[in-house]
Amino acid sequence: MKSKLRILLMTALCLVCLFAFTACGSGVEIGANGNWFVDGKDTGVSAAGEDGSRVEIGPNGHWYIDGEDTGVSAAPSDEPVSIGQNGNWFVGGEDTGIAAAGEDGSVVTVGPDGHWYIDGVDTGFAVGSDLDPQGLEYCPLEDGTYAVAVGSARFLRSVEIPARFNGREVSAVLADGFAGAASLESVVLPEGLTRIGEGAFRGCTSLRQVAVPSTLEEIGASAFEGCAALGEISLPASLASVGPGAFASCAGLTRVLFEQTEGWAVAEDEQSEPVPVSGTDLASGLIAAEMLTNTRCHCFWSKPDAAPGGSGEEGADG
Repeated sequence: MKSKLRILLMTALCLVCLFAFTACGSGVEIGANGNWFVDGKDTGVSAAGEDGSRVEIGPNGHWYIDGEDTGVSAAPSDEPVSIGQNGNWFVGGEDTGIAAAGEDGSVVTVGPDGHWYIDGVDTGFAVGSDLDPQGLEYCPLEDGTYAVAVGSARFLRSVEIPARFNGREVSAVLADGFAGAASLESVVLPEGLTRIGEGAFRGCTSLRQVAVPSTLEEIGASAFEGCAALGEISLPASLASVGPGAFASCAGLTRVLFEQTEGWAVAEDEQSEPVPVSGTDLASGLIAAEMLTNTRCHCFWSKPDAAPGGSGEEGADG
């Protein structure tokens, strides 16, 4: 019944769009097989519908079939990426012809040609186009860059955040941007990204791998709280601050690898005087993990002598 309804709705859409296509100079016609053709291409939509039902848009903006309100709005969906009833990925309402992987989710990556790939198949959509086939959402920031959030990608196992979107750099993960994305197992953060917002990956219980860029400067409070599957993470020399509870309840985190072990200090709160942390202790991934998840978990971590936007190397002797 759902498949039948979908065909009927698509039929009506073709009828509604007929005049728009004609006005733009496109050819819309009924082919010999009884399907609608646009510019000579078979849409696969029957011109008559499976049973010849009358489909129209009612005064309330809903689709009506034979005078009965379906409850489905005729307005196009704001969802850029979705799985259609035929099991394929749809981007902006267009069938990519690529089958979704099913309940276990899919892996979306950037190929060597700069296109988005879903489970290894080229979607034909370039990184930086208006639509992100992963379903990620982008929030413009005052400095002209973007902050990224999970959007409809929360059902994916793996996410690769692009360095640029619509010609602008992606500089941050939005606060609570990926919170609760329980299917997410791995995420790649791009070079150029400087900030992971507060609670950004909170509650991502399946998250096992995070590829951190060399440009990262700030990890917000509770950023990875509750990421119990996370076993190891590397923190670059550029990192200058870690908010309280950033790795709280990360029961599986046993190794934190600081690229820059010297110059760090912790404070109980923002008003307290920072207390230096032993670089020798931080050189041990096991001890560093214990501090961030337990003994110094709820402290403010910072490099007091680090220059803004710098790598923190100026504080190496502190």
